[in-house]
Amino acid sequence: MTEKEIIEKMVDEFVCDLGCPCNCCLESAGGIMLDGEYEKYKKYDGKKLVDGTVFNLKEMVEETEDGLRFKQDKNGVCILVKDGRCLFQSTFGRNVLHYECREYPRWTMHYKSHVEKMLSPVCPHVTELFLKDNLYFWDYMTQVIEPDPDNLFEERRQIIMVLRDENTALSDALALLCSRYGIDHTCSAGISLSKEIEDILRHQLACTFFCELLQKGYDREYFEYTVPYCLSSGIKIYDYLCDIENLNRNNIAVHFNKACYNAIRK
Repeated sequence: MTEKEIIEKMVDEFVCDLGCPCNCCLESAGGIMLDGEYEKYKKYDGKKLVDGTVFNLKEMVEETEDGLRFKQDKNGVCILVKDGRCLFQSTFGRNVLHYECREYPRWTMHYKSHVEKMLSPVCPHVTELFLKDNLYFWDYMTQVIEPDPDNLFEERRQIIMVLRDENTALSDALALLCSRYGIDHTCSAGISLSKEIEDILRHQLACTFFCELLQKGYDREYFEYTVPYCLSSGIKIYDYLCDIENLNRNNIAVHFNKACYNAIRK
């Protein structure tokens, strides 16, 4: 199979591993409820969650301009996420989740007849799948789709190629990208990462860039807003991981997840 066929098969067949240390994704912030979802959640009203608290639907939901959603804390995290775990999923199972939460960590981008799919390495189970068969989707992530009138696919390719360059230290690659986009950059002076861990982290960050930079549409304004966010997040993740003494192939999936939660969300 081609890289494209492999990643599409992985996305289509992905099943959340509830046995992982986090039990659910951290990026699911709830989103706007679809018609009928509020009524569906009513049958869980008053029931105890796995942490001993009571699910109070009325108190946990807020109305926005776009519709109802579960409330978020000051960091933009759904209030049902506690210590990196979705209490709702852990108590009642995956099928009760909001549709956006059920889809995560799948990311799908549509542009005319072109469709791109990827799994987010924020989910530890996704990174484990990548590492199990040494799957590094560099060719898939650096494809350029025509027409590309705003040069967005090409620009994304160039960013990922900088991350891919194994002859440049990852901290230097991040510094180069920050300089290119006028972002203040200071990387950790912590423990130096081994080449193996750096190469894994390159791929994890590239997957994030690949998805984020076009996931909400083929739009220059969104692209230019998202690049600084991705770079800043990448530096925080890198710094977080550089402070871990025993970082290795067997635990990087969980530590990368914690890096995203602790370094970005908090």
